[in-house]
Amino acid sequence: MNVPNLSGRRVQQSGKAAIVVLALVLLVAVGAGAWYFITHRTPSGGGDLTARAAAMAPAQTQVLLAFDLENAGVPRDTQGQILGALLKSRELKALNEEMQKTLGMTVEEDFLPWMGTSGAFFMAPAEGQQSLLEGAEKASGELPSFRALAVLQIRDEAQAQASLEKVQASASAEGGVAYRTEDLQGVPVHLPAVPGKGPAWAIHGQQLLVGFTAADLEMGLKPPASGQSLADQAGFKAALGQLRNSEAVLGYVDLEGLLKGAPLAEIPSPDTVTLLSAMRFVALGSGMSGRELLSDWHLGVDLEAAGPLGKKVFSTNHNIGFESAGLHSKEVDTYAAFNLRMLWDLFYEIAAGFPDGDQLRQGPALQLQSAGIDLEQDVLGVLSGELSYSARNSGRIQAAQYEALAQGRRQDVQTALQNLREVPLTVALGLKDRAGLDRLLGKIPQVAMLLSAFTVTEVEGVKVYSPPKQEGAPEGAFALAFSDHEILLGLNEADKSVAAALTARKSGENVGSLPGFAQVLAALNSDNRAFLVSFQDFGRIQAEALTELKASQAVSPEFLQALELVSKLYGTSWHAAAFRADGVHGVSTVEVHR
Repeated sequence: MNVPNLSGRRVQQSGKAAIVVLALVLLVAVGAGAWYFITHRTPSGGGDLTARAAAMAPAQTQVLLAFDLENAGVPRDTQGQILGALLKSRELKALNEEMQKTLGMTVEEDFLPWMGTSGAFFMAPAEGQQSLLEGAEKASGELPSFRALAVLQIRDEAQAQASLEKVQASASAEGGVAYRTEDLQGVPVHLPAVPGKGPAWAIHGQQLLVGFTAADLEMGLKPPASGQSLADQAGFKAALGQLRNSEAVLGYVDLEGLLKGAPLAEIPSPDTVTLLSAMRFVALGSGMSGRELLSDWHLGVDLEAAGPLGKKVFSTNHNIGFESAGLHSKEVDTYAAFNLRMLWDLFYEIAAGFPDGDQLRQGPALQLQSAGIDLEQDVLGVLSGELSYSARNSGRIQAAQYEALAQGRRQDVQTALQNLREVPLTVALGLKDRAGLDRLLGKIPQVAMLLSAFTVTEVEGVKVYSPPKQEGAPEGAFALAFSDHEILLGLNEADKSVAAALTARKSGENVGSLPGFAQVLAALNSDNRAFLVSFQDFGRIQAEALTELKASQAVSPEFLQALELVSKLYGTSWHAAAFRADGVHGVSTVEVHR
């Protein structure tokens, strides 16, 4: 196995596996332990880590991520069942076999019994530096030029200590990675003899602390003084105020601090520099509310400091009403819509500030002009800007992804395209001037020639064009329709998909009639308008994927059992994002079956 160590340099083959296991156990244990619960386990101590992480982190912290999966809506017994099934599957046997071969240990016996379900990670600039980015430019040698700490809540300190010392001893014996033990804040800490040749770690207060140096560990062992923690800072408080819930996940990035180390002066557009300098933070939070897992993310921007370009880029005019929700049938399992015109507007405004901006902006218009087409009048003036799509039978794609995951390989492009050809898709491009579209098509004689060779049917007063049936060719591979509201494209069972969409608009049985559509838009606090909205029926997609996997027998029964348990946990999910006066805000809801 050819894996780099923490410093990025290669180690000798004989000791490589032990070092890799040590790094993974310490730095990725947070994720692995998230799946494990023991009924009647000992208390984790200290309360939810998501509520305490910002108080542990120093004021200079610029990246923070904390989670506590006890608050993510997944029952403890279900998590144990899922993990138990996975560990028995042939797909995960390789992990245990590698660990048994190199360390004489197994995941379920030597690691999971002491791992908790909450953790945190934060990064801060090194002493004397303002930004993590500034530190990255100055990085040299084995050690990073920033401070970083990972924290994992543990259930049993003695078990954790024994397991990690065993891994450390193996790394020392086989790879020559020597460690020494020192006292720091009254706690034994384990440090590589050569800094950077392995992680530094300590166990204290039912927490496993992992960093690069003793200074990193000190961030977890020495609480910040009053007013000196991240939780005390105004920027973090403002970010936290944008989140409805953060009991399950809390994320924060101090953009204002980060960008102080970015080479903004090298950007040949003063307006763009002003815009970037006005960005303040990114925040993310998730938590349960009733039977739903609610999430928010927010990009905070000081519009008063963003200049004229910032006010154009971060404009609520980019939000639209998403008429396509009234088009796509509510029977689809996937739907997404986006303000495509927004991308052109953003490009057009930002490009203006660069030296070659005018040339970039005029390029598309000049190309169309040679064909007698005016970009603004004939194209942009005809389209509403909304692009949407929907799909059915998406479980077929999900099944193929699971199969590739189980076999430890990437799905090849040809197989992915073949699976995609079995999923009915409907794509719609919104119109605001149907007569203008007719004029545009009249300027492109190739389109008229193509449509004249197609078979025409009529659905709800709209002509649907599809290629003539050919022997040996798949039926309904392609269909095209032009209604008063959109250009419709159907792929795979195309005639049925386009007909279902046109019928859904008239019957009202469409995505817009689903309760989640109105709810997710309302949660944005942006007058029920957004630049992005999407929907997915996770339960239905998973059920279809399981049916495909059972029929193909491509994965082990145990792996299949774990997937089946996951499929029963979640129902529909909704996502939306909008520009607001205070930045960009996104929300999501996921139905949880507990």
